[in-house]
Amino acid sequence: MIEIEHVPDEDLVSRTVSFPAFEIVGSNQLNWKAFLSLKKGCLSVIWRKYMESDAEVHQIALAREKENIKQKYQGFWTANIFDVRNIQFETFKLIVEHDPTDNQGIYHVHIKVDPSIPSKLTRERLRELLQKSFEKLPFVEYKK
Repeated sequence: MIEIEHVPDEDLVSRTVSFPAFEIVGSNQLNWKAFLSLKKGCLSVIWRKYMESDAEVHQIALAREKENIKQKYQGFWTANIFDVRNIQFETFKLIVEHDPTDNQGIYHVHIKVDPSIPSKLTRERLRELLQKSFEKLPFVEYKK
């Protein structure tokens, strides 16, 4: 069993983007669909502590693409954990947890919405703020 670790504020996480579920709107504009699952409560990201190179992140996403042939991997966005943890709307914040489940791997991290948040509007606002934290760093496009 893999030990659950604390994800430090100075670390980075990456969110992979696939098509048709996600569409690249422009090189500097993040598509809101890439973060839509946060409205359901949880967003899966890759902890760069364990996948330091861009090539390693691409490799994980390409392996997932083989499992779902309807998806075409495009690239990924990266954010700093400090920025993610400091997102706040009203009195609510996002939760960052290491989640190294057997089928996901040691690099797997969840960004979660506190389940006690009563309003869909509040969840949507947190999603928008999270999206902006990922927009601070450039999109890394996958090129064959």
